[in-house]
Amino acid sequence: MIIQDARQFIFETDEKFDLILSDLPTPMEGGPAIELYTMAFYRKMLTRLRPHGLFVAQAGSGSLSQVHFHSTLYHTLKKLFKVVRPYYAFVPSFDVPWAFYSLRKKRTLAN
Repeated sequence: MIIQDARQFIFETDEKFDLILSDLPTPMEGGPAIELYTMAFYRKMLTRLRPHGLFVAQAGSGSLSQVHFHSTLYHTLKKLFKVVRPYYAFVPSFDVPWAFYSLRKKRTLAN
């Protein structure tokens, strides 16, 4: 487990991973997290995954008020990843469903 500045780590490391779990804050206009939702960041993230690696990204609240964010994020991720699958899980501490994306750079027989 690595807990530090995600952007800095991804751009500085040469390590490859089988699994990357990204639990980043939801971006807000003008906020620091916006840099973690760019094509440059996701393109670099792809280089850190092994060929059949899995990237799981937190995608904010699963509420209808987040539909625009989910749609924008999906279309951004779909430009880079071959497999982009949304899923939702109820998070008791937030008392709402939470959204995630499961991403792969290559299709497998199970996809």
